[in-house]
Parts: sequence; structure tokens; C-alpha cells
Amino acid sequence: PAWCAEEAALPPVVQFADKAPKIRLYPGGSDRDEDTWIVLTFGMVRELDSQGREVSSRSIPSLADEEAIRWTQERRIVGGADALVTRMELSLEHVGGFDTTCGGGGDDGDDGDSNDKDGSDSDDEHDGDSNDEDDGDSRDPDTRDSSSAPPTTSTLGRIAVETYLFSSDASVEYGNFSIDVLRSQLKFNIESASWPFCGTGHVLEVNLDLAVAGDHDEGGDDKDQKYQVREAETGSKPKSTILRQNAGEMDVLLDLPVAALVDGATAGSGVAVSSAGGKTSIAFTFPQFVKTLLYDPLVGFVDPDTSSRPSATTTA
Repeated sequence: PAWCAEEAALPPVVQFADKAPKIRLYPGGSDRDEDTWIVLTFGMVRELDSQGREVSSRSIPSLADEEAIRWTQERRIVGGADALVTRMELSLEHVGGFDTTCGGGGDDGDDGDSNDKDGSDSDDEHDGDSNDEDDGDSRDPDTRDSSSAPPTTSTLGRIAVETYLFSSDASVEYGNFSIDVLRSQLKFNIESASWPFCGTGHVLEVNLDLAVAGDHDEGGDDKDQKYQVREAETGSKPKSTILRQNAGEMDVLLDLPVAALVDGATAGSGVAVSSAGGKTSIAFTFPQFVKTLLYDPLVGFVDPDTSSRPSATTTA
């Protein structure tokens, strides 16, 4: 429909539940249309050893549930365009049970048993509805407290999620690549600095859960979520995993590069998509780094009638 194409070209409406990395998006111009939305919930963050075992003392059960998230919001010029930038940063010294000594998996020889951890959000609310929560709303930045957690002074390390809502199209440098961002898309970064890895050859895994409109049937039961995935690579753009999924009256499209900036250099990263219990989940895997990690995906709504659906698909 024409109205879908029109709304898909506008900047999305963005909310942050409890000023945390649980991000709800509506199509532009819809003003919280309950028929079309997506919620991105950043869940488990964990270090894995060279055998793929979890290092238990280097695990955050759910980034979105951490209470020590420091929230800041400002306007910046990024990639030649004005952007509202929202940063949610967690200093690792504030994470409960995040020990400074290593244990479980890693080089100490113990098995990293991760059977009780599935990398998903334990929140029972299926749709990420934040009506009873303290929302950070992207449309009124001056009304929010930007000191909701202690300042970041940790030498132990940090992890952060940063979002960019542009007022016009932008082109952002990403290592040796460039990323074109439409004003209808939300750019978001996963960043980390000085993660205290417990051994060589370890990786960092960050889990993201997606909830969309229509993820329950009329009886309230979970519906299996169908999604499409393809690989894309064009010239100066990084190779990406493109995930497309219905989110009510429109589709949502995620552009997930399979490259990250590791200590300032481009390196391969893993993107694994799965579906269970009415939710689609993405596990990002990043190589070990000494100083910094930066990962730069995109999300936005698209008209379901467009012909840009992925040609080579994997459907759950």
C-alpha cells in the first residue's frame, strides 16, 4: 500500500524501556501504532573459550536488566547528518557476580557449563510493552536524566549500546568500508573496551532477542516466527547478513555486518539467527580484542509489498 511506503521512508519512533538497551521501534508517522512494532532486547553477554565453553565469571545474564546502565543522550553531526545519539553504557565493575578472577571454562581447565543459560531474555512479556516502565522517548531528549547510574570510571572494562536516529540520510565510515544509513533506519552500535578476557583465543558473544507485533496467535500462544536471511556484499559496503521479518502491517529489515572493528582493524564476526518460543534471536560473536570493539548494524521498516525480499532464504 502507498501509506506503507510513505511511513517506511520516515524516521522510526523509538522508545527505551527503563533507559536500558531494550529498544522498541514503530514505523515513522505511526505514533505508537500497536499493529506494527519491533522490540530489540539485548540479553546475555558472555565470554567463550576456544572450545566454545562459557567462562562463568565473564558473563552478564541480561544486559537489558542491569541496573547500573548509564544513560546519556545528545545531538551530533555524524556522517554529514544531524543525529540524536543515545548511549547506554555499563561499567563491568558494577555487574553483580562479575569477578576479577577467571573461572569456568578458559585456561583454568574447568568446564564452562552453560546449560542453564540460553542467551535469551527471561522477561515473560512477549511484546516488550513499556507502558508501565520508565521510557526514554527519542522525541524529547531534554526531559530525561542523563545521570541515572554512576559515572564510568572502571579500569575493568565496559560494554555499551549506542543508537543513532538521523534527520536525513548519512554515510558513516566503518573501518575500510562505508555504511549508508537512510533516515528511515536506526543505526545502533555494540561497543566494548578493555574486556578482561581469561585466555587467548577467547571470543565475546552478545545475544539480541527480537519481538514483533503478531508474535502470538489469537489464543495467546507463541507463534513460530518466519524470517528470511541472505548474505549481501556490494563494493565498499561490508558483507552483511540481511534478516527480514514481518512485524505486523510492515516488514522489518536488519542489516547485520559480518565484520567488526577490533582494536581499530576490520575483522570477521559471527551472526547466528535462530527462532524459538515465538521470538527470533541473534547471537553475535566477536574476536578477542585488547582495547576496543565496535560493531555497527542497522534496523528499519520496509513496505511488505516491495520486491527487495532476500532471494536466497533460510526460513524457520
